[in-house]
Amino acid sequence: MNAVDPVIAMACRNLFDLYGRPVTVLPRSGGAVEALAVEEHDWDRFGEAGRAGDARLVLAFLVDTVRPEPGDDILLDGRTLTVDAVADDDGIVRTVWVK
Repeated sequence: MNAVDPVIAMACRNLFDLYGRPVTVLPRSGGAVEALAVEEHDWDRFGEAGRAGDARLVLAFLVDTVRPEPGDDILLDGRTLTVDAVADDDGIVRTVWVK
């Protein structure tokens, strides 16, 4: 951990407090975790040969709250979404594709 990491983590937490939406993550292992997620619509998911396959909703989470895994369910606004894949995890924020 370098000296900048705590500053970045605090900035991310402030952004999630402003823009995050309350969700419930239901891990396949059981239990339920209340968290804030930031929605990002229409992320291109690239397939073979680097071509865009489809555009999907992704959700971002602070990893100190929850780290959703493929197969976990997420309750958002009365909808049940399933984590399809992890798009990115930088150690502060995990972004997942959902379907």
